[in-house]
Amino acid sequence: MNFTLFIATGLMMIGPVIFPIDAFSQGQAQNVVNVKNSAQEANLQDIQTKAHQGDPKSQYKLGLMYGDGQGVAKDDALAHKWLNAAADQGYPDALYALGVLNEMGMGIPQDQKKALSYFRKAADKNHRDAQYRLGGFYFSGSMTLPRDPKLALKWYRKAAENGHVESQAILGQMYNGGMEIPADKKESIKWYKKAAAGGNIAAKAALGMPLK
Repeated sequence: MNFTLFIATGLMMIGPVIFPIDAFSQGQAQNVVNVKNSAQEANLQDIQTKAHQGDPKSQYKLGLMYGDGQGVAKDDALAHKWLNAAADQGYPDALYALGVLNEMGMGIPQDQKKALSYFRKAADKNHRDAQYRLGGFYFSGSMTLPRDPKLALKWYRKAAENGHVESQAILGQMYNGGMEIPADKKESIKWYKKAAAGGNIAAKAALGMPLK
């Protein structure tokens, strides 16, 4: 599996298993596909030049290109080198990508503590997919974290407020069922409506809306 697809599929995870997730998260999954497509079209030399000059976005792109073998020979070591270079500058997508790769052990030894550190750093930089992941970890008590529904709610809300559709639907369910938090029908409907507007099938079903 190439890095781009691996990072995207890493989103299909966790949290309250209360309804099916609508394919990948709309955020990082779409971002990495867009990066891959743009990298294919862009001039490789230009990306490499900018990466060597220290541009974190170019470093991130180049890391994915080496991880995918897209336009260059596939090289996991160089992929991690460039992703780490971007992450060292605080580039949120690179921090998130390294979180997924460390969590799953893709091209490097599996390391949950290191993965969690990357997810936290990305989440603190307002990366909504990282916020979603933290919500799921706290809800399920995984990735070395204790189970804590209140912290799960905190991170799901942050992701939802940043437009993360699956987090919006999860908030709708959490408030609807009072899942270890006080039930609040008004909040439930508010988040279900936001998720439904983003195309979430489960939210549409909860609101009695047509699914198409």
